Amino acid sequence: MNAFSVILILLGCVFPVLAFIASIIFITYYGTPDDSKQAWLPRGVVLIAFTLALVSVILLPLDIANDRFEAGMNFGLGILWQVIIITFVLTIQIFYSIVCIFVIVIIPFAMLYYESEDPDHGYANRIWSNSNNLTDQSISYVELSFKQLY
Repeated sequence: MNAFSVILILLGCVFPVLAFIASIIFITYYGTPDDSKQAWLPRGVVLIAFTLALVSVILLPLDIANDRFEAGMNFGLGILWQVIIITFVLTIQIFYSIVCIFVIVIIPFAMLYYESEDPDHGYANRIWSNSNNLTDQSISYVELSFKQLY
Protein backbone atom coordinates (compact mmCIF):
# COMPACT_ATOMS: atom_id res chain seq x y z
CA MET A 1 0.00 0.00 0.00
CA ASN A 2 1.39 3.32 -1.07
CA ALA A 3 1.56 6.43 1.16
CA PHE A 4 -0.83 8.21 -1.19
CA SER A 5 -3.52 5.56 -0.68
CA VAL A 6 -3.08 5.78 3.09
CA ILE A 7 -3.62 9.54 2.88
CA LEU A 8 -6.77 8.98 0.81
CA ILE A 9 -8.11 6.45 3.30
CA LEU A 10 -7.40 8.74 6.25
CA LEU A 11 -8.94 11.71 4.47
CA GLY A 12 -12.03 9.68 3.63
CA CYS A 13 -12.44 8.62 7.28
CA VAL A 14 -11.50 11.84 9.05
CA PHE A 15 -13.15 14.46 6.84
CA PRO A 16 -16.80 13.44 7.50
CA VAL A 17 -16.17 13.63 11.24
CA LEU A 18 -14.55 17.05 10.87
CA ALA A 19 -17.44 18.18 8.65
CA PHE A 20 -19.95 17.07 11.29
CA ILE A 21 -18.06 18.94 14.03
CA ALA A 22 -17.79 22.05 11.84
CA SER A 23 -21.55 21.87 11.18
CA ILE A 24 -22.27 21.68 14.92
CA ILE A 25 -20.05 24.70 15.57
CA PHE A 26 -21.69 26.63 12.73
CA ILE A 27 -25.19 25.89 13.98
CA THR A 28 -24.42 26.80 17.59
CA TYR A 29 -22.61 30.00 16.62
CA TYR A 30 -25.18 31.31 14.12
CA GLY A 31 -28.32 29.93 15.79
CA THR A 32 -30.84 32.36 17.19
CA PRO A 33 -31.23 32.64 20.97
CA ASP A 34 -35.03 32.37 20.54
CA ASP A 35 -34.71 28.73 19.49
CA SER A 36 -32.08 27.72 22.01
CA LYS A 37 -34.12 24.93 23.65
CA GLN A 38 -36.58 24.25 20.82
CA ALA A 39 -36.71 23.48 17.12
CA TRP A 40 -34.66 20.29 17.21
CA LEU A 41 -36.04 18.95 13.92
CA PRO A 42 -34.85 21.90 11.80
CA ARG A 43 -31.52 21.95 13.60
CA GLY A 44 -30.99 18.26 12.96
CA VAL A 45 -31.94 18.65 9.31
CA VAL A 46 -29.59 21.62 8.88
CA LEU A 47 -26.81 19.75 10.67
CA ILE A 48 -27.12 16.73 8.39
CA ALA A 49 -27.54 18.94 5.30
CA PHE A 50 -24.36 20.90 6.07
CA THR A 51 -22.48 17.69 6.68
CA LEU A 52 -23.72 16.19 3.40
CA ALA A 53 -22.79 19.37 1.52
CA LEU A 54 -19.26 19.43 2.96
CA VAL A 55 -18.71 15.74 2.31
CA SER A 56 -19.98 16.06 -1.26
CA VAL A 57 -17.40 18.79 -1.85
CA ILE A 58 -14.57 16.42 -0.91
CA LEU A 59 -15.97 13.40 -2.77
CA LEU A 60 -15.13 14.69 -6.23
CA PRO A 61 -11.40 15.27 -5.59
CA LEU A 62 -11.21 11.92 -3.78
CA ASP A 63 -12.84 10.20 -6.75
CA ILE A 64 -10.44 11.82 -9.20
CA ALA A 65 -7.40 11.04 -7.05
CA ASN A 66 -8.54 7.47 -6.53
CA ASP A 67 -9.13 6.98 -10.25
CA ARG A 68 -5.73 8.39 -11.20
CA PHE A 69 -4.00 6.38 -8.51
CA GLU A 70 -5.77 3.16 -9.54
CA ALA A 71 -4.81 3.60 -13.18
CA GLY A 72 -1.11 3.49 -12.39
CA MET A 73 -1.32 0.51 -10.02
CA ASN A 74 -1.07 -2.73 -11.92
CA PHE A 75 0.96 -5.08 -9.74
CA GLY A 76 -1.18 -8.17 -10.26
CA LEU A 77 -3.80 -6.89 -7.82
CA GLY A 78 -6.40 -6.32 -10.52
CA ILE A 79 -9.28 -8.07 -8.75
CA LEU A 80 -8.58 -6.26 -5.47
CA TRP A 81 -8.52 -2.89 -7.19
CA GLN A 82 -11.71 -3.70 -9.11
CA VAL A 83 -13.47 -4.50 -5.82
CA ILE A 84 -12.20 -1.24 -4.31
CA ILE A 85 -13.36 0.77 -7.33
CA ILE A 86 -16.78 -0.92 -7.37
CA THR A 87 -17.14 -0.26 -3.64
CA PHE A 88 -16.17 3.39 -4.13
CA VAL A 89 -18.62 3.80 -7.01
CA LEU A 90 -21.40 2.24 -4.92
CA THR A 91 -20.52 4.54 -2.04
CA ILE A 92 -20.81 7.57 -4.33
CA GLN A 93 -24.14 6.36 -5.73
CA ILE A 94 -25.56 5.70 -2.26
CA PHE A 95 -24.29 9.05 -0.99
CA TYR A 96 -25.83 11.05 -3.82
CA SER A 97 -29.09 9.08 -3.50
CA ILE A 98 -29.21 10.15 0.15
CA VAL A 99 -28.54 13.75 -0.91
CA CYS A 100 -31.34 13.54 -3.48
CA ILE A 101 -33.85 12.17 -0.96
CA PHE A 102 -32.76 14.81 1.51
CA VAL A 103 -33.25 17.66 -0.96
CA ILE A 104 -36.55 16.45 -2.40
CA VAL A 105 -38.31 15.07 0.69
CA ILE A 106 -36.72 15.74 4.07
CA ILE A 107 -35.70 19.41 3.77
CA PRO A 108 -39.09 20.60 2.40
CA PHE A 109 -40.97 18.57 5.00
CA ALA A 110 -38.89 19.91 7.90
CA MET A 111 -39.07 23.48 6.63
CA LEU A 112 -42.83 23.37 6.16
CA TYR A 113 -43.37 21.52 9.44
CA TYR A 114 -41.44 24.20 11.32
CA GLU A 115 -43.06 27.13 9.52
CA SER A 116 -46.69 25.93 9.66
CA GLU A 117 -47.04 26.08 13.43
CA ASP A 118 -50.16 28.11 14.20
CA PRO A 119 -51.35 28.37 17.81
CA ASP A 120 -54.92 29.34 16.78
CA HIS A 121 -55.70 26.05 15.01
CA GLY A 122 -55.31 22.42 15.96
CA TYR A 123 -51.65 21.89 16.62
CA ALA A 124 -50.67 18.40 15.53
CA ASN A 125 -53.23 17.72 12.80
CA ARG A 126 -52.83 21.09 11.10
CA ILE A 127 -49.04 20.99 11.03
CA TRP A 128 -48.91 17.41 9.79
CA SER A 129 -51.43 17.92 7.00
CA ASN A 130 -49.79 21.16 5.77
CA SER A 131 -46.35 19.61 5.78
CA ASN A 132 -47.47 16.48 3.97
CA ASN A 133 -49.46 18.37 1.35
CA LEU A 134 -46.66 20.74 0.49
CA THR A 135 -44.03 18.00 0.56
CA ASP A 136 -46.18 15.94 -1.81
CA GLN A 137 -46.43 18.97 -4.07
CA SER A 138 -42.65 19.37 -4.15
CA ILE A 139 -42.21 15.67 -4.94
CA SER A 140 -44.79 15.96 -7.74
CA TYR A 141 -42.99 19.01 -9.12
CA VAL A 142 -39.66 17.19 -9.24
CA GLU A 143 -41.32 14.13 -10.77
CA LEU A 144 -42.97 16.20 -13.50
CA SER A 145 -39.70 18.00 -14.18
CA PHE A 146 -37.89 14.69 -14.64
CA LYS A 147 -40.64 13.33 -16.87
CA GLN A 148 -40.40 16.38 -19.11
CA LEU A 149 -36.64 16.09 -19.30
CA TYR A 150 -36.86 12.40 -20.17
